[in-house]
Amino acid sequence: MIVKQLRKIKNDVRELLVKYPDYRDDDNRLISAFYYTKYGGREAFEGISAFQFLKDFAEKRFPLPDNITRVRRKLQEQEPSLRGEKWAERHKLEQQTKTDIHDL
Repeated sequence: MIVKQLRKIKNDVRELLVKYPDYRDDDNRLISAFYYTKYGGREAFEGISAFQFLKDFAEKRFPLPDNITRVRRKLQEQEPSLRGEKWAERHKLEQQTKTDIHDL
């Protein structure tokens, strides 16, 4: 089931990464933009409360942020043109980060 959802959002995530290169290095902006564009934009979000958004989120009406970032990572792995400016820097530190996380 998760793979089906990932496939469903893949094109939307790709479109945002192509249109807004700043999102390639900023998951918070990517996730916010994904929800904003995918679920009605300004009109829709001005018309609901934060409480309603959280309720809808809890009821799984929105993809999980982890799934959006998972798709972003996979797209950047497969399509180097979608990588941000910080991509190479993060990958240089990959092994050290793994070690640090393991030692938590």
